[in-house]
Amino acid sequence: MLLPILSAIVLCVVAFYAGKGIAEQRANAGYEEYIESKKMFEREIIDNYMKVDVGDTVPDLLFESLSGEHYRLSELVKDSLMVCYVSTTCPSCESQVRNIVQTVSTPDECKRFVFITHEPLEHMIALRGNKRHTPLFLQDFDRRFKFATGIVNLPTNLVLDSELRIRDLHLRPLTPPEIIAWNGQT
Repeated sequence: MLLPILSAIVLCVVAFYAGKGIAEQRANAGYEEYIESKKMFEREIIDNYMKVDVGDTVPDLLFESLSGEHYRLSELVKDSLMVCYVSTTCPSCESQVRNIVQTVSTPDECKRFVFITHEPLEHMIALRGNKRHTPLFLQDFDRRFKFATGIVNLPTNLVLDSELRIRDLHLRPLTPPEIIAWNGQT
């Protein structure tokens, strides 16, 4: 009497774990398809909505920092600069800001990133945390940068060279490994 019940339990457990393995395989295959579809969607947005693409030059506008200082992008770019256009109402943006703030630690590393937002800069203070060195947070006063570049997706990450030409463009949050790789490659 007990043996059939135990056999049934063992069969259920085996079936559960076998099904879980199949589900994981399907999920991994689905994730690759998902990433591929995100890249296609990203390219569609760049092609159809954004006013700039890799190789184009962005305008050298004036921005204000949390401390009230004014900066032009041309003053900030040495060899290259990662410009992250973000919003505090965007969970992906908040995650990216936190990832970058936690990943970069030296003043030189911080100079390679800048966050630009159209929101009041006070909203960005919480994302900075209490780290001693963080990238600059700048305000796009009247969304001139956003409109000039045609940014429609947040976060938008532009890698600029010293002539303000776009070297790379991402319409998604960067992962910590991508941040580390980019920070070490240039």
